[in-house]
Amino acid sequence: MAESAPAPVGRAGRLTARRGAAARLAAIRAVYRGRGDARSTGDVAYLVYAAALVLAIVGVPLVRGLVIGLSGPGVLTLLTAPSAGQVAGVAAGGLLTGLVLLGQVRGPALTSAFLTVAVAGNDLPRSRTLRAPFVVAAALLTTSSVAVAAILARVLHDAAGATAGTAGAIVVGAGAFGLLASVVWLLGQRLGPVPAARLAGALAAATGLGALWPAPGPLAGGPLAPLSILVALSVLVGLSVLAALAIPRLLDSLDGTVLLAQARRWEAAGVSASAGDLAGAMGRFRVLPRTGRTWWAVHSGSRTIRFVLRDLVGALRTPGRAAGGALGLVAAGSLLAAGAEGQQPLTWAATAAGGVVAYLALGVFTDGFRHAAEAASAPALYGYSTSRLFTLHAVLPTACALALTGIGAAATTGTDLTVGATVAALAVVLVLVRVRDSAKGPLPAALLTPAPTPAGDVAGVAVLLWQADAVVVSALVAVAASTAPTMSQRALLVACSGLAVAVGARGRLRRA
Repeated sequence: MAESAPAPVGRAGRLTARRGAAARLAAIRAVYRGRGDARSTGDVAYLVYAAALVLAIVGVPLVRGLVIGLSGPGVLTLLTAPSAGQVAGVAAGGLLTGLVLLGQVRGPALTSAFLTVAVAGNDLPRSRTLRAPFVVAAALLTTSSVAVAAILARVLHDAAGATAGTAGAIVVGAGAFGLLASVVWLLGQRLGPVPAARLAGALAAATGLGALWPAPGPLAGGPLAPLSILVALSVLVGLSVLAALAIPRLLDSLDGTVLLAQARRWEAAGVSASAGDLAGAMGRFRVLPRTGRTWWAVHSGSRTIRFVLRDLVGALRTPGRAAGGALGLVAAGSLLAAGAEGQQPLTWAATAAGGVVAYLALGVFTDGFRHAAEAASAPALYGYSTSRLFTLHAVLPTACALALTGIGAAATTGTDLTVGATVAALAVVLVLVRVRDSAKGPLPAALLTPAPTPAGDVAGVAVLLWQADAVVVSALVAVAASTAPTMSQRALLVACSGLAVAVGARGRLRRA
């Protein structure tokens, strides 16, 4: 009896320590909430009220319309195809790979720079001080996964005859996957750049190998289908539970220097974005060259070859960014080809997504355009005119766009010349969109002038449209060209779009 007496004292000591830690964290957060620019209780209540109204007025009809659209025969055929399980596995593997890389830029256990120093920089374990931001990020990711799965499960239940048990298994599996993905995201924040790149490569390779393994979809028949669904769900839930057990250790092992660097970078990007400088905000996350310091970027030979090799070396010095751009162009070619074959609204959405993805993926190959745009407003130092510089820097992105989008289109539609020609023409137009965007310049001050209307001040909408005009143009051009009924109409639309974009780029360069 005497030997067991210290046990209550130990428990009391641990309880006192927990209460003391909670009081310290509460005091720090109270000071932070008392700053001048903090949201008041009324502000938070108004945000909750506005979010509830938007969800009720916009969200519910949008979800219903999405369910109806996904219930169409074309989309339903894809959802019930025998390869639906493989497609879902590839999508899940791609998401996990992306989350590992995202953790290097913005991890789930991230708070403001002040709280990072005051809360995560003290003697308390980070499994306690950073638990709240991680829980919020994990909840958002898991909720998004469950929401997407619930929509697909509702479609399969209403239009494809899936049982309630199958639909419920899809939703539960999505929740377990969301938790697992949150831990993978945290692991990406914990690892250094090289281990994170290796893990992402391993996940990508495993995803590619898994795509070759036959995986039945949720509506696969057979007497063992319910058992296979139960086994797969049990494995996924078990993996998520095991991953969740590692969360405290991962939080405790986070590097304070990395946490502070991420917090400062995101705060600086937020300041730039709030001022209307989205390009400056995105520039905060541009990857710095780490490899190829001894590569020769200047070679002898013809003028075109010199510029192509120079741009190629510049792109390959950030291998992760270059690989992402190449994969993005392949995916964009697949989306554009898939959208060019159909006339349904969802295929139009795929085409618009393909145009936007292609525009974003071209960024790594079009850094030369930014150099040419900067040289346009400076004295001629290179012996080339502005138009000549843009032409020489356009060779590499045009070749990459044609080759990589062609690979994606061929993988989707085979040797369909009409679709291939459409995708190739769109790739050239999107390179011109990049030229136009590189010559944009700073935000015009006139757009910051208040524009009162009965619906409120719409000046922010004008600023947003000015910032996202290249993305909007890419989506509209892709949809217009891919959904035209005849080849001649597609050629005419692409030619007119390319001419309009080229004229716009020329006008911007003259004003530079």
